[in-house]
Amino acid sequence: MFGTPEIHTLLRMMNEEDLADPAFDMLEYHTKNHPGLKDFSLFRALRTLADKLAPPALSTIEHIRRMSFVQHELTRLTVEAYRRNRHYTGGLLFWMYNDCWPASGWSLVDYYGYPKGGYYGFQKAARPVIASIEKNEEAGTYACWVCSDKPEVIRGTATLRVLTLGSLAEDAAVWSRSFDFAAGAGASIEAASIPAAELDALLDHGRVLIMDIAGEFGEDRCIYFAGLPAEMQLAPSGLRIESRAGGPRVGSVTVTADRYAKAVHLHGAFVFSDNYFDLLPGERRTIAYRSLEAAAYSGEPEDEAGGGVRDGVEVRDEAGDGMRDEAGGGVHDEAGDAGAGAQAGEAPAIELIAWN
Repeated sequence: MFGTPEIHTLLRMMNEEDLADPAFDMLEYHTKNHPGLKDFSLFRALRTLADKLAPPALSTIEHIRRMSFVQHELTRLTVEAYRRNRHYTGGLLFWMYNDCWPASGWSLVDYYGYPKGGYYGFQKAARPVIASIEKNEEAGTYACWVCSDKPEVIRGTATLRVLTLGSLAEDAAVWSRSFDFAAGAGASIEAASIPAAELDALLDHGRVLIMDIAGEFGEDRCIYFAGLPAEMQLAPSGLRIESRAGGPRVGSVTVTADRYAKAVHLHGAFVFSDNYFDLLPGERRTIAYRSLEAAAYSGEPEDEAGGGVRDGVEVRDEAGDGMRDEAGGGVHDEAGDAGAGAQAGEAPAIELIAWN
């Protein structure tokens, strides 16, 4: 699936005036297209998908980020479907990994080496063991899958729950169920099936079905929404950067939200350990970051202005509450100065964004 690179990458192949153009002429020019498509380009197809799958954008920048989300979601859903159909699916060949010129297209990694939305979607769905939920219309059930690429039998526990999107951490789930499972070596199993009649009445546009699995293999989560993402009845999440550690090249940020946060996106000229994820109410997640220059970094955590480890003591830099950006939409919180990177000794420039 094709998708746009991050904004900091686009600013290396066009200017801010181009990004503010509601017609997206320059971005469409930089989007790889099939020569046989003359009246409807791949860029216009991507833009149409973004308009259908995501809520309305309040700025051209946000519109572009919606197109990145589309690549993430469709890549993730496609790989999950292939893994559920093992061994009917005999293997995967992904086209294509990176770009050979400054472009927006099918790649998972842009021309400059930075991951796009699809990279993180593929990363999520390609973990050794994943949870996946599929509504089986023919059988009238919700199928709860565990897909394992491990060379040995795995065992674990799965927890299902229906969560209201506007709930807080202390609010109870609307519905829940737990079960144990065992999956053979290199196997994908339907670990449980729930009658659709039992869940259909609960899963409206204000609720999601969550499947968490855990065992010696680790853990994973699948979040299922009955409609299109754009139809989610989201409440203000209170998303914010709670703390960060490290320096301008290598470090981590811890993010949290009071309510369900959709499409949490960390933006900056870094490779992040995860991106475009959802946060549950009260949940905290620590995301590692590194610059491309620090790809081979293997020393001790940096002792810089951004925090890190000093004399064995972790230094945390508290960030403020999330801010509503009326120009860009969604929730924004920033760690460090604005811009695509940071000079030595400065805090990293990382922007935190979500739909709500």
